[in-house]
Amino acid sequence: NRITQFNVNPGASTTGTLTLSGTNTVSIPLTVSGSVNLTGTWVGATTVSGTIGGTGTLTGNLTFSEGSTFKAFASDENGLSVSGTVATPASGTVAVDVAEIASSIGSAGVTLFSAGSGDLDAARFSVASGYGLAVEESGSQKLLKVYSVAATYVWAATGDTGAAWGDPENWKVGSAEGSAASRAPAAPDTVIIAGGAPVSGAGGVTVAAIQIGGTAAVSGDGTLAATGGIVLTDATATLTVTGVTLSPAPSSGVEGYHVWTSSDGSSTVYSLAAAGDTTPVEVEGSGSATYTVPRGWAVSHGIASDAALATAGANGIPAWQSYFLGLDPQDASSVVLCEGAPGAQTQDGEIALVAKNLLKPAGTDGVAVTCRLQTWNGTEWIGAGSSPVVATAGQPVTLKYDASSGSAGFQRFRVAVTIAPAP
Repeated sequence: NRITQFNVNPGASTTGTLTLSGTNTVSIPLTVSGSVNLTGTWVGATTVSGTIGGTGTLTGNLTFSEGSTFKAFASDENGLSVSGTVATPASGTVAVDVAEIASSIGSAGVTLFSAGSGDLDAARFSVASGYGLAVEESGSQKLLKVYSVAATYVWAATGDTGAAWGDPENWKVGSAEGSAASRAPAAPDTVIIAGGAPVSGAGGVTVAAIQIGGTAAVSGDGTLAATGGIVLTDATATLTVTGVTLSPAPSSGVEGYHVWTSSDGSSTVYSLAAAGDTTPVEVEGSGSATYTVPRGWAVSHGIASDAALATAGANGIPAWQSYFLGLDPQDASSVVLCEGAPGAQTQDGEIALVAKNLLKPAGTDGVAVTCRLQTWNGTEWIGAGSSPVVATAGQPVTLKYDASSGSAGFQRFRVAVTIAPAP
């Protein structure tokens, strides 16, 4: 058939659906404002403001107008084949009607149509609740597929090097292994990542929810969105993200989570229950010496980055030093003080003073905390003539002032502390 003018319009004469079979050629653009089921071949550019669908072939460009619908009249391996460009409206979405093929849609998906070119974006289409849409590539073709949202995808890639999010071989669908014929998860699937190989190339992905168990790492370029949230299912679970923006972005203000930002710019989402996490975080002290602080201690004291660990806390002491002195960097009053009875002497003629608040934590034998007593002479702090004392983990530090070493009557004392690698 060769058609020189053809409009499918709604109205009394065009109610229902027009089915086009065989080969039909139009010499002018076709406007579809009613409903067309294309099962044969249609040659010519087509603009749709009504409904189009089918399992045939459209040779030419297909343009969807705002308010238009693509209808899946039948389930077919390839759907409607479009050889030209598929264009979607600048605003709004194209509705997808899958009511007639609902029984054949599973987690692997059904192809609605394929296109040879065009910026085909699943986000420009909408489908009823219970279904999801995804764009896949098959050779030079882009496929728009609809699938059931009942699928839960489990990350199955193993090893130390990154594995691609978009490779179906890296996923299990429920208890079944993924395959090249299936797909990687997309909105609105649920994703479970419980360790395994680091996930790479996950930028620009939207899923229903992400569950993290164990240690997970995700990198990419773009946004990893979980509309239902990111849930850490294990008390010590972590999710490290590099180059990916999480949406919604977990933060220290989100109940149950905090984010640690490393010096390399990567961010890690932790459960607040991980306060007992002993994973070491390195910080550089004076003389280029490197010290390690348990990440769990930092988490429990409101520290969220490598930079914050090296910054003075509310008590005026670098946060990492507060760890080795047994202090609280969030408490301005948590400083090392001297406590003792002025004038009270020990049997050997010295005044005994306790370094109040200083309590070196257990497990820090590799670091020496040395305390020296100083007195104020009215102008400056000077040594009090006593020997330095090296703190023992879990034990209070007692310092002694020898009155015979300087002017009598000094009442102001302080403790000078040095932190250094243990000899």
